[in-house]
Amino acid sequence: MKAWETDETFLSRWLSGELTEEELRSFKASPEYESYVATAEALKPFEVGEYDETAELGKVMKRIQSEKQEEGKVVSLGRIWYFAAAAVIILLIGFFWLRQGEQIVAKEILAEKREQVVLPDQSSIELQAGSFLSYAASDWENNREVFLKGEAFFEVEKGEKFDIKLKDGTVSILGTSFLITEMEDSLEVVCFSGKVQVEAYGFKEILEAGEKVLAVKDKSPERTETALVQPLWLSSNIRLTDAPLSVVLMQLEEIYGVQFTGSIDQQNVFTGNFPTGDLETALAQVLGPFNIEYELDEARTLVIFK
Repeated sequence: MKAWETDETFLSRWLSGELTEEELRSFKASPEYESYVATAEALKPFEVGEYDETAELGKVMKRIQSEKQEEGKVVSLGRIWYFAAAAVIILLIGFFWLRQGEQIVAKEILAEKREQVVLPDQSSIELQAGSFLSYAASDWENNREVFLKGEAFFEVEKGEKFDIKLKDGTVSILGTSFLITEMEDSLEVVCFSGKVQVEAYGFKEILEAGEKVLAVKDKSPERTETALVQPLWLSSNIRLTDAPLSVVLMQLEEIYGVQFTGSIDQQNVFTGNFPTGDLETALAQVLGPFNIEYELDEARTLVIFK
């Protein structure tokens, strides 16, 4: 067995530079090393206070192990180490909430699969698989702030300022629904309702409903529009009521990567469902009720004849 699999003090000793030369050489040669280096880099922006990370890491790892045994699942070693790395980050983020010398315990969620999180003010978060979230539950009334790593869809109740802290930026809102996707050296935010302020990589943007921004390190942000009303991964079907047909076609273009040509009656409105994973069925359900004839060519251009 590898030392970092059996020794609960290994990670804390590595972070504090206390490994022996032999331990460090062996660790650097392992396939897990690069992921831990990336984890440590992600923590640099945060100030660390007094905290027994060794003991707390042990608790989290035991809890993860226990949950896996109870569920009767077989989890790959790589997957286990991914959650171990996430656990280290979350435990260290606990330092983040210190007030007058009193530590406020953070609540952390590791999402092995998609998971809904309901915050104390009834704001809700759909946390995508492979992401994690941390927030100070006991201090939520005074500090609506969460730390996110990964991808999540937020529906935020109105109230005091609500901040989402990211590795390379901050998203601030009052009451809205939006999607955050944080990747290596890039950040995408999509606003579905209300307004969102995005601050990252040296720029600050305020998005309104139907707008999104892609920010990439050392590049100018790309701001575009979206016709979607929620992330595609939230549902396999989209339900619309009295939506102008032109708007529905824009959504189909964005979802399926097609392009429409031809004219439609601007008075037509659509009420119903269409799937997000089957273009042929979606076209039949959207255009069929209006007896609209169409043809999809090899370039994924959909020509409307009526």
